[in-house]
Amino acid sequence: MKAPSLQSILTAAEYEAVLEEVPDVGVVTDAIARLLARQQVLHEKRTQKGTKLVNIRPLVQELRVLPPSGGGKIRLWMRLSHRPSASVRPTDVLDALGLSGFPTLVTRKLLTFSEGHH
Repeated sequence: MKAPSLQSILTAAEYEAVLEEVPDVGVVTDAIARLLARQQVLHEKRTQKGTKLVNIRPLVQELRVLPPSGGGKIRLWMRLSHRPSASVRPTDVLDALGLSGFPTLVTRKLLTFSEGHH
């Protein structure tokens, strides 16, 4: 029996994003609150057939500011859904927050797979 592909059994991924030159944590906190309060957050996604607008809001399960790291850098934690027909990248979320212009280090911390798959 052929094993399922990782893409087909992946349900979510967790990321930490360390923002380098953001002027104020309040700006980030306000942007997160606005994004999470919305039903729809459209993002332009490139496909083989061109570009299309995709609502990424349902794919953002959790998004919050973490306590500052050494050096006082702002850290975000995000849990993003992954479905065979839809996914969102951490950079898409940063773009939707208006933070894509800031140098950022994004690290994937955890992958979650559907039950019965390890």
